[in-house]
Amino acid sequence: MSAMLEAYPTPNFDPGDPDTTILFEVKGALPFGWFLFFEVADFKVLGSRHDGSDYTLLVHDRSRAVELARARLSAIEKHCSADLCTAFRGLIGSVAASKQSTLVLNSHRLEASRAELTAPIKWIESLAKKGLTERLVDSGNDLFDDCEGVFFEAADDADDEDALVVKLGEVHGVTGWPISARKTRWYEKLTGPQPTAAEETPRESASALLLPVWSKPDEDGVREVCADALTEAGDPRGEFISLQCLEDRSEKQDRRMGKLLQAHRASFSLPFQGEVSFRRGFADEVQWSPTTADDPLVGHPAWSTVRTLEFSGPAALLDHPSLAHVARLRASSSLVSEMAASGVQWKFRSIAIRSSLTDEDRRAFSSLRTFPALVEVCAGGEGFGGFILSMAGQRLIEARRELNVRLRPMPLENLAPLSAEEHAERLRWWVDPPGRFLAGPRFDDGWH
Repeated sequence: MSAMLEAYPTPNFDPGDPDTTILFEVKGALPFGWFLFFEVADFKVLGSRHDGSDYTLLVHDRSRAVELARARLSAIEKHCSADLCTAFRGLIGSVAASKQSTLVLNSHRLEASRAELTAPIKWIESLAKKGLTERLVDSGNDLFDDCEGVFFEAADDADDEDALVVKLGEVHGVTGWPISARKTRWYEKLTGPQPTAAEETPRESASALLLPVWSKPDEDGVREVCADALTEAGDPRGEFISLQCLEDRSEKQDRRMGKLLQAHRASFSLPFQGEVSFRRGFADEVQWSPTTADDPLVGHPAWSTVRTLEFSGPAALLDHPSLAHVARLRASSSLVSEMAASGVQWKFRSIAIRSSLTDEDRRAFSSLRTFPALVEVCAGGEGFGGFILSMAGQRLIEARRELNVRLRPMPLENLAPLSAEEHAERLRWWVDPPGRFLAGPRFDDGWH
């Protein structure tokens, strides 16, 4: 997903024209510095003759936009750190060097709303008029964070330790990536040389960068190298992986991670479709509903990071070697019956079914031949709101001593067979429960 700071030769332009002059581009949040050039009245929604889409834009005469940005910088620079001012001046100088007449902030595939395009302008105007007030810092924390270019911190040389300034976070979060903009030595001084490719990382290239992680899914060091490579290629997934791999994240980093996931969930989920949950930057829990063995996900290396699979489809596809790392399966009773009749020795450690356990389920799960690695069975449709374990579930506790028969799944990291002592204690609760329980199917929360 991308947005561009563009220049056009005339005010009558087509925002979908692929041959436009892109000065700067960004993948992800809109850069703080771009809003220096525009006013609230510059917001427009224009249709494209090229592709028929509507684009949300900010449009201003380039010469007057440069004058406006310089005036705003003059008013706010006392509230900004030196390196942030350097980034602002460099950005303004690069836009000034363009010979085109019209400057456009094209939110393009980010499809920013009017509020998203005008709120940063109002914030900059308030900073210029009132200075950096506590209220402005609070609203700024909602609009920006250090991953998006700026953050708020005590000035390095301030006498008052409570005095805050706006500081530079990520340079591309303030200016975007320079594409065809001239005079960008300031950018290289702040960041070092950067790639100038305008397009988002092609899927084939992204897959090549992800392949080392798919080959060694348990090594965090490989994920960190992958994150750096993706970031250098301008792919926002690199930042997302880095944030998810942090042991302790700040609230600001959590907010940034949430924004990235909201904006890029579909591309981060690839090659998977449907609902995907992430762990350490990669798919950890996915849904898959194939109908034939020709499904493109059959044999895909991305399965190596997946630990939990919600599946509906032919049971034979679950026996593919690429699913060897999947530990937890969520399925229907009918699929469990199909698995039991297949003659395959299934390697899943946990299986959750959507309904109450039946006698047919009990017979299937009792078989060490069919489910030799099974540690946990969960039932999602037990009676009385999920608080009563069915009689079949209680008989399964008796039949397979090491098995956790549960109403709620435990974390995969904690999955372990029951010891003889744990089984005896659980069976005692089932046979002779506390007096408050009535006769009949017993309570079982997975621990008793």
